[in-house]
Amino acid sequence: MAVPVRGETRNVDDNMSAQVQSKAKTIDTTKEFQKLSIDTSIENKQRKQALIDLETYEIFLNKLTTKKDKITNEVKQDDDISNLDQLMELDERNDYQPR
Repeated sequence: MAVPVRGETRNVDDNMSAQVQSKAKTIDTTKEFQKLSIDTSIENKQRKQALIDLETYEIFLNKLTTKKDKITNEVKQDDDISNLDQLMELDERNDYQPR
């Protein structure tokens, strides 16, 4: 059986050490990537929820704007009717006044 020479043992130790360091670095990189992936996933979910909320608020705002416009038109019609009634009353008064 051959006895390893001191330099060969050192090479084997260095190679094993390099492999362990490389594996540890790979594990660290993998963990960092997983953490970034989770963070990105959470951010994406938050963005999607914000978009859904924004669309909901936009729909709500459109409904309110439509309702406001409808009420404004009704008020204008009521004002027009009131003005017309006043004009008719004035006309009737003028018709009944002696000339």
